[in-house]
Amino acid sequence: AAIPVALQGKRILFAEDQKTLQLLTSKVLKDAGAEVVVCDNGKQALDAFRAGEFDIVLTDLMMPEMSGDELIRHIRADGFTGQVVALTAAIIGKETEQLMEAGADAVLNKPLDIHDMKRTIAGLEIKDSVA
Repeated sequence: AAIPVALQGKRILFAEDQKTLQLLTSKVLKDAGAEVVVCDNGKQALDAFRAGEFDIVLTDLMMPEMSGDELIRHIRADGFTGQVVALTAAIIGKETEQLMEAGADAVLNKPLDIHDMKRTIAGLEIKDSVA
């Protein structure tokens, strides 16, 4: 029952270097009721993260200046306990492993499927409330 509201009112930091995907993805997230701050690369995202309060960090893996897994390591080292979801064009075992090791809670395929995202966040929230 919680799935439709999974993203409602959530503040999402979204790091993606491809403009088209930035626009598409931030639109579907906003349509789902989230507030979205979009960054062009991992370095910019880390600065935004340190300057603001976020519930969820959504990041691409391959980006200029700082990769997604590096970004995740930094925000986890900063003590972020919210959900981290990584996006990758190809869910290749090695990439997914790399992201999960860095501290991602989930890895989803690009382009982002909003239903997958909602299900993932709802599932992670249930897991967190049980933990």
